[in-house]
Amino acid sequence: MKLLFHIHSSHSFDAVMSVSSILRKCRKLGIDGVVICDHNTFANQKEITEYGRKFDVLTIPAIEYATELGDIIGLFVNRQINSRDMGRIIESIKEQDGLSVLPHPLKNHHKLPRKLLEQIDIIEVYNSRCSEKQNESAQLLAEDIGKPTIAGSDAHFFWELQNAIVEFAYNPSGRELNGKDMKQMFLQSPANYRCRESSLVNIFLSQLVKAVKLKNPNLIISLVINLILGLKRKVFMKTAKPE
Repeated sequence: MKLLFHIHSSHSFDAVMSVSSILRKCRKLGIDGVVICDHNTFANQKEITEYGRKFDVLTIPAIEYATELGDIIGLFVNRQINSRDMGRIIESIKEQDGLSVLPHPLKNHHKLPRKLLEQIDIIEVYNSRCSEKQNESAQLLAEDIGKPTIAGSDAHFFWELQNAIVEFAYNPSGRELNGKDMKQMFLQSPANYRCRESSLVNIFLSQLVKAVKLKNPNLIISLVINLILGLKRKVFMKTAKPE
């Protein structure tokens, strides 16, 4: 089974892809399943389910929460809770018989207590928007606490969708997988990842989308200034001659 994990649709404040276009693209690419986990909203699930059936692509209900300690993804959940407490959110995911995934653990996260880490089900050890060092450290973290792993593209644009393709080999009986089988498949870890790195340009663009959607002029100005400074540094490094 080929699956795309950690995808954002236009229901997220920093993405523009419609749910229907994501599912249509997955069908065209020969992708069997997709996990669309929008920021802090579960309002997209009916639409995701409907288009998943229309394009014959497996969809798994999911949401990416922002918490006081960083992000956490809930898989196989059936409702959203209004909380920013990571411990409470993980507890709610378990109450819903879901799985918790810690995305990009070395990026935008505070140091998590060991006790809290041990409650998490799966660690995202590859995120195409993270640096190589961050991903390597995430892998070491998963090994240290003995957790299954996953790779995510963290796609906000169409050209990022294939930045992480997860290939599962798990299918013990050869029959169509049910919900219990799917959870077990995630917990047994994928057989293979096919990954490629995203770019800083994509991160800049998604932040620009966020600024526009949230109507935040200060963020737009800040982004433009940082872009100009970054370009100046790049030009300087190219023209500077070693002594």
